[in-house]
Amino acid sequence: MQDIPLLVTGGTVFENPHLSHEDGALLLAGGRVAAVGASVDVEEAAARLGSGVERIDARGHLVLPGFVNPHWHEVLGRGAAALTGRGARPEPFDDRFDVPGPFAHGGDLCRLSTDFDRGYLFGASLEPAEARAIADYSVWVQLRCGTTMLGDFGSMNTADALVGAVERIGLRAALSVWATDGACNPGFERTRPADAVLADFDTLRERTVGCERVTTMLSAIYPSNLSDELARGMVERSEAWGVPLATHVGALPDEVARTTEAFGVSPVRRLARLGWLGSRTVVAHTAWIDDGEVDLLVDAGVHVTHSPAKYGLSGESAVSGTGRIRELAARGLSVSLSTDGEGMPTGGMIEAMRAGMLMHNESASDNTAVVPSRALEMATSAGAVALGAGDRLGTLGAGRAADAVIVRADDWRYLLRARPLEGLVTLGSSADVRTVVVGGRVVLRDGCSTLVDEDALRAAYVDAVASVGRRRFGVDPALLRRTRPQAEEGRATGG
Repeated sequence: MQDIPLLVTGGTVFENPHLSHEDGALLLAGGRVAAVGASVDVEEAAARLGSGVERIDARGHLVLPGFVNPHWHEVLGRGAAALTGRGARPEPFDDRFDVPGPFAHGGDLCRLSTDFDRGYLFGASLEPAEARAIADYSVWVQLRCGTTMLGDFGSMNTADALVGAVERIGLRAALSVWATDGACNPGFERTRPADAVLADFDTLRERTVGCERVTTMLSAIYPSNLSDELARGMVERSEAWGVPLATHVGALPDEVARTTEAFGVSPVRRLARLGWLGSRTVVAHTAWIDDGEVDLLVDAGVHVTHSPAKYGLSGESAVSGTGRIRELAARGLSVSLSTDGEGMPTGGMIEAMRAGMLMHNESASDNTAVVPSRALEMATSAGAVALGAGDRLGTLGAGRAADAVIVRADDWRYLLRARPLEGLVTLGSSADVRTVVVGGRVVLRDGCSTLVDEDALRAAYVDAVASVGRRRFGVDPALLRRTRPQAEEGRATGG
């Protein structure tokens, strides 16, 4: 926590998605929002604190609540996915010969379920330095994009690496393990004892106890990868620990038939029978469900999160395929935006806001289905609700946690715009994030981390991916050189 009070002044401050102050200011002290509103009023509050107040001039910028990303995966990151995701060969430069993936054309749940289950042992195969470098990079990417709180839907990395990364990089996170004890191919086949996976959660829980900004989240990869024993053990821990329970469900048309074939019941109905549905439950995607399943989710008050910036890259149709996500929101469920995994170049929550606005509006044939302020709500306060932090995070009201993002809004994209938030959502990007504050501490300043050496972090990540690629997939590390930006290449060679 930063002991020195921080005054952010002169920007357009969004106290919450629907309340802004055009010439506004934000005073942060003791890890909380001390005052927010018109600059003149907040300046007076800052003056009462004396001379020891750090100032940030936010003229020409938007000051937003910290983005909350409730559905994220730390896997290997973009470089490793490009290197190893296509049968242990480098991703070709020419994209004209790409083929549909396992999420496309309705999906192939059996293939996905089997592939996901194989990921369980991946973290144990990493050397400690590899695990740390991969975790640091994946978490840093999210901070650089303005995310101040992550919800982990399953990570292949080790508990020590993940917790350490969140602490080193400086944001908040609810972390999980890669929870699977079987695969649907096509019937359910157990691959490990449920107790082994539950023990992983217990270890993670022990590692996070006492951490200021890290907690546990009980996430299962898919209902098709979940035995009844593991499912019930996760419910028991969620209730005992008071933490979210999460899984992907209803993402693919193929999912219903395959899950029914393996378990005799559809995915959502199976979750209901296992005691999974409740106010702490977070479900991702949730498109391919029937009317009865919609009622089950609504009656249980679950939270829904979806990742529209990822769907076009993977071939999914969770927004346009059924319209269920809009329906769930209309029925009163809390619905948030998220990025999904680091394995695809989806960017951050700004990109998710734009994709969400455009995809929902197009599929509804209504330009007001998701307006920019609604997109911001889905990227901030709704995500906080999903992670059980709605009373602390997601807005900048007095007394709330001092998590804020300052985004550039003063170039050609904003010329003659009366609505700067609309400019950000329609034309902005994560590259516009200039400053990030978590708990009153400036962890990103002028686009650079204040806590870690970013050049060293990126170099360590590339080295780790090269090491894993060589050892596990037989890939020549030299192939990674063409994926490194020229500016980094110059720094690495002294050019």
